[in-house]
Amino acid sequence: MKGYIFLPAFLVLIVGCETGPEGYGRIKLEAFDTPPPQAVEHIYLTVTEVSVHSSDNGWKTLIDSVTTYDFLELINGATAVLCDVTLKSGHYTQMRLTVADTNEIIVNGETYPLVVPSGVETGVKLNLDFTVEEDELIEILVDFDASKSIT
Repeated sequence: MKGYIFLPAFLVLIVGCETGPEGYGRIKLEAFDTPPPQAVEHIYLTVTEVSVHSSDNGWKTLIDSVTTYDFLELINGATAVLCDVTLKSGHYTQMRLTVADTNEIIVNGETYPLVVPSGVETGVKLNLDFTVEEDELIEILVDFDASKSIT
């Protein structure tokens, strides 16, 4: 059984005030999950890089560390912070989540590989449109809906 995961199922942008270095704001990316189908016990997704794109500067890497998340732990209000960094003020149009090729799903005690199309090569691209202003916080919440995202 091979599965495919398509992120995101839903996005919310929230802007608030925050102090930081001159000419910089802050971006925080969090993920959460809706309750999965009954037979799914774990969804392990390993994020290797988070990047943003601006037309002025191209792609900018926000984090490049390898972290594995069990998305089934991210329900009922629980979230995981994928990144929380300062970012140069400016307009951004895309975010990219690059994942490892070691993702897994456990269904009824059986482990299966979880394939993310283009996830390892170019990452999962999220088309966003946001502007980071000096001393502002941009908070992006990614809702992963396993019942709609995995086949």
